[in-house]
Amino acid sequence: MKPSRIPPRRRAALLGLLAAGLLLTPAGAAESDPTPLKVGASGLPVPRFVSLGAREVNMRTGPGTQYPIKWLYGRRGLPVLVEAEYDIWRKVRDRDGEVGWIHGSLLSGRRTVVIAGGREGVRTLYESPHPASVPVLRAEDGVIGELDGCRLSWCKIKIEGKSGWLTMDALWGVLPADDKPE
Repeated sequence: MKPSRIPPRRRAALLGLLAAGLLLTPAGAAESDPTPLKVGASGLPVPRFVSLGAREVNMRTGPGTQYPIKWLYGRRGLPVLVEAEYDIWRKVRDRDGEVGWIHGSLLSGRRTVVIAGGREGVRTLYESPHPASVPVLRAEDGVIGELDGCRLSWCKIKIEGKSGWLTMDALWGVLPADDKPE
């Protein structure tokens, strides 16, 4: 079977469309972040971290009260990752990878993190963002802290009134975009 040939007129039109597409592509598109910032129904960026704002929160299998409850959370302040939005419902992922829908009124914009325990299940928080600085607190895996900001891959968090610095990789509840330069 012989390969089919594209008529010269059609070939010229296709080449023109290809060239136009290349010209309309932003110069930095190839170098941009592979996960572009999206805006959800709330007008806020997606993905983003929020925390559970109530003592008891139902995670459902779909965006509505007609959907069955998948999980019942009993830990106010637990961070969850908002992955999508539908009306007043937020599709979230928890630290264990469970995905479901939570009503937006049960979520808070307050930023919290969960300590991801090291080899011994305990992490040390430091006085300043450097491992040679003075240790101020030791926290076990699963402890929730308030996020006070991140810079140079370190985050300042507060646990029961004490503040300290911990590396971003030791926390669940932060995104690379949270890290600010010096």
